This record gives sequence, structure tokens and C-alpha cells, in this order.
Amino acid sequence: MKTLIYYFTGTGNSYSVARQLAEELGSTTLIRITSKLPEENTITGYKRLGIGVHAYMGSIPEMAQHFLEGLRVDAKTYVFDVVTCAGNEGASHDAVRKILDQRGITVSAGFTFNLPANNQTLYTPADELKQAVLVRQTKVDVREAAQVIREEGTTKFTPSPMMKYVSKMAGRIMIPKDSDKNFSVTDNCVGCGICAEVCPAGNIVIKDGKPEWQHHCERCTACMQLCPKRAIEFGSRTKNWGRYHHPDVSVNDLIIPDKDSFVVNSVNKISGEDKNEHERNV
Repeated sequence: MKTLIYYFTGTGNSYSVARQLAEELGSTTLIRITSKLPEENTITGYKRLGIGVHAYMGSIPEMAQHFLEGLRVDAKTYVFDVVTCAGNEGASHDAVRKILDQRGITVSAGFTFNLPANNQTLYTPADELKQAVLVRQTKVDVREAAQVIREEGTTKFTPSPMMKYVSKMAGRIMIPKDSDKNFSVTDNCVGCGICAEVCPAGNIVIKDGKPEWQHHCERCTACMQLCPKRAIEFGSRTKNWGRYHHPDVSVNDLIIPDKDSFVVNSVNKISGEDKNEHERNV
């Protein structure tokens, strides 16, 4: 039974869950949501469709919203959504459902996975012990979610009206598009261009050997978190803060190819060699 999972990721949390689900379900295609995707996406030939996002101030990234607004799906397709967050998903599931309902698409099930917080523009990362606990528990939770998906089961989420309102306003206030003006580079920058290669918004260009942000930022923090030289800062506080990316996801996993191919991976069963490759870190 073929499954397709679209996912938005910056530092690998949502990708790690999508990849684990693919391993559990088999015959699964993974496609990353980036600025390179066409505005309209018609899904055919798949029995199941998953949408993977992470919670942004209790809602979902604007890029993911725009992607969902251009989605067309066969009425018989079983649709589920997956939200990663650092504590509470807020109104994220509701945001997915609201957009897809307007498209005539029913979301049958939704799953939330707590993983380490990755927005180090606002706070420090969790300590390594807490990160390990969350990653380990997620692997258990993914297996349980996969069983529900295989059976095409249903789940319910009913966020409070207040949470939906607060989440909507918080996203607008806390993540304005020009907030990338607060990013800067230190003398450690070697102009490697990784920051531009991992940016899902295509928001970074390398000019005179240094990154420049183009003010359509999604604040996924991939540029800052994945810089091999820790040369990117956000404001003045982050120089004393650590960095985070999912420990089972490498920089190479998150580099967006230049070619006109949006399929990241097609998974039947990941071999031992492939797993070893995925374990490479920055």
C-alpha cells in the first residue's frame, strides 16, 4: 500500500519522524516542503497521505500553510497529519484541518510528537540527557502511530478557541518575515554555503563569501543550527547558547538539491548501511 508523506523541517525533527514512519509503513515516499515545490500539488496514486509539520508558536509555518492551500487529493485517500513540538502543539492540528477542510480534504488522524526545542533564537537548547530521552520516546510513539495509520484509524483534536486565537496572533508577532535582519555572521564564517543549501525558504544567498538573508524567513533556524563553524548568530544572546539538530539526522540529509526533483526518499525498508549513513552528524 503506497504512502506519501510531505514534511516541513528545519533542523530534522519532522524529517526524523517522517523517516521513522516510512520505515514502519514501508512503500513510502517522502517529499520535503520547500520553496521549490510548485504552488499546486495534485496527489494521485497513493492510498495514504501524511502531512508533517512542527508547531510554530502553536500554529504551523507559513510555508506549510501555503503548500496546503494548493493541495488536491483524491477523496478516497486516507489523510493524517503529524506535528512535532517542544511541549504543546497548540492549535497546529486545527490549522492543518481548517485549510484542508476548505479544500474538501478530510484529515482522519493526527499525531503529536514531543522532541527537543529547536528555536534557539528565543531560548537555549535542552541538555543532552533530555534530548536523548525525548528522541528515544518518540521512536516508541512512532511505532504506535504507524499501527493506527496502517489500520486507517481516526483521532480527535479539539483545541480551545482561546488557544487558536493566541496561536494565530503569536505567530504574527513573534515570527515576522523580516526578523532575519537579526541574523549576523562572525569571523568564523568560511563561506561554505551550507546555510543557503539547507534553507527551505531559499532565503539566503552567498555574496562576497558571506550569507545574506532576503527577508522571507520561516525562522526554522536551520542556517544557524547547521553551520559547521557556529558562525551565525541571532541578535546578541545566541553567542552564549548551544545549537541543536536532531541527533539521527545529518547535514547532508537536510541539504536541498538544486535539481528539479522534490522526492527526498522512497522507503521500503532501510538497510543497516543506510542507517549508519543517517547517523552521521555535523
